[in-house]
Amino acid sequence: MRRFRWISLGLGWLLLVATQQVVDRIIARIGDDILLQSELEELRAFQQLIEGRSAGRPELFEQLVRQWIVVTEAEAARFSPPAPPQVEAAFAQLADSFGSRETWQARLREAGLTEAAVRRLLERQLLVSSYLDYKFRPALTIEESEIERYYQQELIPQMRTRHQSPPELESVREQIRELLAQREISRRATQWLETARAQLRVEILDASLTP
Repeated sequence: MRRFRWISLGLGWLLLVATQQVVDRIIARIGDDILLQSELEELRAFQQLIEGRSAGRPELFEQLVRQWIVVTEAEAARFSPPAPPQVEAAFAQLADSFGSRETWQARLREAGLTEAAVRRLLERQLLVSSYLDYKFRPALTIEESEIERYYQQELIPQMRTRHQSPPELESVREQIRELLAQREISRRATQWLETARAQLRVEILDASLTP
């Protein structure tokens, strides 16, 4: 069976951390597949790079398992991976967000990641997000009443809190529709993943991964 490689909902987004000397070991088995210590460490490093902090080991492990669920189903469905230009665009956007090349390189060193590893992680994140969109968006219907409710109950209060004049509803209708669609996709994906996780047989080989 193919070896699973993560990035990470996930935005995950599973490979050796290239700048560190890691003695790899199996931390869990899922059917005929395995999860490695290096995969968990790369997820931790990527979160540290993006957010300046990372979750604890049990939470990281659960995120890793959920990534495995999505990627496994996407591969079984022969879902196309993101095109190289998409990956490069996401990489450039991330690198630019650090302000300068020097800061970007310093943060990479602190996290223990290479640019090649970040590209792989971003590629997997794009795969996960696009597959979940493909899986759940076709069944979505955003009613006009939902759009108007969001406009009245959320957008207008937010704008007033910032002492700004709210835009006309017609000028933001499609943006609100997409925002509500993304919320619903996220809700359905979370529900599906919780069910799939409960049904999945995972043999944990590292006691530090259990809450």
